[in-house]
Amino acid sequence: MDTDETLWKGIAGEDGVDGVAVTEPFRRFQEFLVHQRNAGRLIAVISKNITKDVESIFNENTGMILSKEDIIEFKCNWEPKSANISSLARELNLNPESFVFIDDN
Repeated sequence: MDTDETLWKGIAGEDGVDGVAVTEPFRRFQEFLVHQRNAGRLIAVISKNITKDVESIFNENTGMILSKEDIIEFKCNWEPKSANISSLARELNLNPESFVFIDDN
């Protein structure tokens, strides 16, 4: 999934750890993702961001329900998200068609 405006309200690179908020809709979505992870589904982050900005939010924002340990892979870069999904599929030896990508766009 994407991060900004998908896992939290705000933009990691602009708003920082204290500027993003896990409001009620985002909290419920994160709870859903934890439930999916507990059911055996793999959760990955694919975002046009800087990895350290995203990881800082996972590490330091007290509103986060989803943890870094719930995430199988972080692909934070400026490549097309479709390319990152294909790359992750190759790395995990999975069919790209088995992926569900969730984004605010």
